[in-house]
Amino acid sequence: MLTEENIKQTLELVAELPVFYGEMSESEEESEYVLFYRDGFERPEKSSQITIIKRIVIYVCKGEITDELIVAIVDAMEKIGLKFQNSDAALEQIGDTDEYNDTETFVFKHLVKRDGC
Repeated sequence: MLTEENIKQTLELVAELPVFYGEMSESEEESEYVLFYRDGFERPEKSSQITIIKRIVIYVCKGEITDELIVAIVDAMEKIGLKFQNSDAALEQIGDTDEYNDTETFVFKHLVKRDGC
């Protein structure tokens, strides 16, 4: 069974950054980090089976996010049972400076329940 702890441990190995579930507290604030959280559930409209899918969002903030890191995260998450859907890139300002970190927000899905096969 896929758990938040499985996801966290896998991300820690691949990203080599502090990993947090949900959000960071003020005492944990880092300039480079990974956040992940459950974003809800859905059922596909066109399905002969009852399928419930959990969405997991992974947010990476790092000085430079390389293609190699993106591929490593996608590969690692798919190996533990998540299915990659998409990602979006942006920048995040570092405090009150003129410096920015790359950010990448990944969306993965995971089959939770399936009846009526």
